[in-house]
Amino acid sequence: MESFPLNPDLPHHKDYLQDSKLHAELESARKELDDTREQKLSIEHELSALKATLASAEASLASHRMDLGESHEKIERLETELFAARSELDNARLGLQETNAVKKELEHLREELEHERSSGRAKWEEVCKKVLEDELSSPQSRKNSLEVINKVQHVEYMTAFEEKINHLEKELQEAKAKIEQDRA
Repeated sequence: MESFPLNPDLPHHKDYLQDSKLHAELESARKELDDTREQKLSIEHELSALKATLASAEASLASHRMDLGESHEKIERLETELFAARSELDNARLGLQETNAVKKELEHLREELEHERSSGRAKWEEVCKKVLEDELSSPQSRKNSLEVINKVQHVEYMTAFEEKINHLEKELQEAKAKIEQDRA
């Protein structure tokens, strides 16, 4: 720059002072503009870093949401499986109780059948004894006595077994009906 003499009476001196003032203001404005540009670049850099962090956080959040959704589905599936397993266990327990009840009833029926057989044998032996006594007293009727014994034996066994079969069938039907009713 040119240097002008500092004479206030000279017309150039005012211009010089104004130019100098303008020049100082211009320099100040340039410095402020440069500072603002630097701040802008710094803010843009921070914004870019924040955008990258935000994108990463959003991706992570989406991944966590997907994992959470899968976890909820897995929990629901496991709860359904647990309910099914509990139902199956309850049914198995009920079936076991029913099986034990049927087993006890079957044992009871076997005991009754054995008692009936013993009773039938005792009756048969009594009939045979009477027939033998009659035979010993009357030798001619021996042939008739054997036929009578066979017929009596046959009729008694048939009657006893028919009654027992009917009784067992009835109890079996009742047990089946009870089991079906308990299952329902």
